[in-house]
Amino acid sequence: MQQYSKCGMDCSLCPWSKSVRQTMNNEGFQEFRTRCKSVLGYSPSESFSNCVGCQTPNEEIPPKSYLPTPNCKVRKCVQFSEIENCAYCSNFPCPTIDYIAGLWTREKLEKQRKTKISDLDYQQIVEPFEGLRHLNEIRQDIAPSDYKKPKLFPSLDYKIVPFPAHFTRYKEKMNDMMKLYEQLCRLYSNSDNTYAGQQSYKEFRRFTYNFFWIMGKFGIFELKEKKIVIDQVTFMREKKKKNLTRRNHFFKMLKSFGIRIEELNFTKKTGNLKMSFDLSIGGSNVLHGLQIYINELDKNFGKNATRHLSKADFLLFSEPK
Repeated sequence: MQQYSKCGMDCSLCPWSKSVRQTMNNEGFQEFRTRCKSVLGYSPSESFSNCVGCQTPNEEIPPKSYLPTPNCKVRKCVQFSEIENCAYCSNFPCPTIDYIAGLWTREKLEKQRKTKISDLDYQQIVEPFEGLRHLNEIRQDIAPSDYKKPKLFPSLDYKIVPFPAHFTRYKEKMNDMMKLYEQLCRLYSNSDNTYAGQQSYKEFRRFTYNFFWIMGKFGIFELKEKKIVIDQVTFMREKKKKNLTRRNHFFKMLKSFGIRIEELNFTKKTGNLKMSFDLSIGGSNVLHGLQIYINELDKNFGKNATRHLSKADFLLFSEPK
């Protein structure tokens, strides 16, 4: 019997599921694990007791099981909205489900692996994770009158410090800094008040100010290219310290704000990362202003600098030298 998760995964065929594990002996399961690792880059653990399914109530999930994840943002959002899965939501597809349920598809994995996936591996390992396709198929059988509005929550109130009326330092950069401030305010704002939307926004906001911090402090502003450039080794070292994940996803989101990231030979230690700002948000002048801003925050606040960056706090430019 097919059972779909709240984000559209096919729990009845999932490689991590109890139902799939029960069909294999130990030798067959080890071979299956190897195939999963080859295709997905991940495999079910040998000692894992196997997932009992996303639709299982929290109180019925075995205490030591780490799947299904009780705190999954999509799972909670669907539970709060009292619907079976995201296909019934009037906001479907939202940016959160578009990313999560579309993460593993045959096309994406073949592009990533640069090789074709066999039909058997597709059917047993990949197809169960094509949540977006499953949700679209489910939605075809739902009348629009049966769509349900998601439960909304109060806006997350993150403090943004008002921009100073006057600069006593870097007066010549005040207009560029104001444009930078306006851009940070746009990046830090959120209009999606669903539970999943708010959690995704928190992750994006945290990624953005920490990424800017790394680029501003450790990158080099290249006058000729009008970009901030950082080498792969330095970026990966600092990224690990900040525990930044899902960079490719967030880079795509930054692009929608006029912020472009290029990865050149990034899988090699000789590679580098480049960041540029579109002219629509101030171009290289505002980008250079970002680096000045971050260096000044570092100089004035040290370990607390990113806290000021997260609030778009420019008050240090209004203080005496």
